[in-house]
Amino acid sequence: MHSDLIKSDLISWGFVPNRDKCHWTPTQTLEWLGFIWNLDMCKLNIPERKKNDLIELVNIFLYSSCKVKVRLLAKAAGKIISFTPTLGHITQIMSRGLFTVINLRQDWNQSININHCITCIRDLIFWRDNIFKLEPVSLLGLDSEFYIFTDASNTAAAGYIDNLEQIMHKSWSDDKKLKSSTWREVKAIELSPLSFARLLKNCTVSFYTDNQNAVTIVHKGSKVPELQS
Repeated sequence: MHSDLIKSDLISWGFVPNRDKCHWTPTQTLEWLGFIWNLDMCKLNIPERKKNDLIELVNIFLYSSCKVKVRLLAKAAGKIISFTPTLGHITQIMSRGLFTVINLRQDWNQSININHCITCIRDLIFWRDNIFKLEPVSLLGLDSEFYIFTDASNTAAAGYIDNLEQIMHKSWSDDKKLKSSTWREVKAIELSPLSFARLLKNCTVSFYTDNQNAVTIVHKGSKVPELQS
């Protein structure tokens, strides 16, 4: 009854409802703005046709002697970035190799041999193999079950689980001591969940670090190969 009233009001005001796109009955799942909105699970999902389109495009690159049109590569990168609302920061982290090649272009119609960019091929393989496996992020902010604080110096790295009072500590080898402070901070973040893997399995975790560069790299990746990997 309410939907009929809304429909009649819209028409009386001069609007023309789209018969194909308008839903006049309440629903918890619908496709809108390119995503499947699942309000029952509070998640955005990527339509399967979009996933298949990306895989088809990636396979063209990988099975064409790795010589590809820059314009097509940019199309694939755009598709990946468009998944950000549902997949989160992984879209930026695992597309840096593609943008490295795209930014080398002299012309949008030129062909580039991506064999010379291992990170680009790695990104393409990642999306081909994982696009159907990645879990969508929640539309709601999740409360963390654990809080990990990390820090690193030129001699060692440490991590601490606040509510469990568990500690990770690792001394740097001589070659690691020569690495940048950002590398050491990122490594401390990486080592902590590995050390606490048994305790953190299937749990939501928040990390805290005093290095803003490390935060940016964890969210978006880095152009520096050793920080990206």
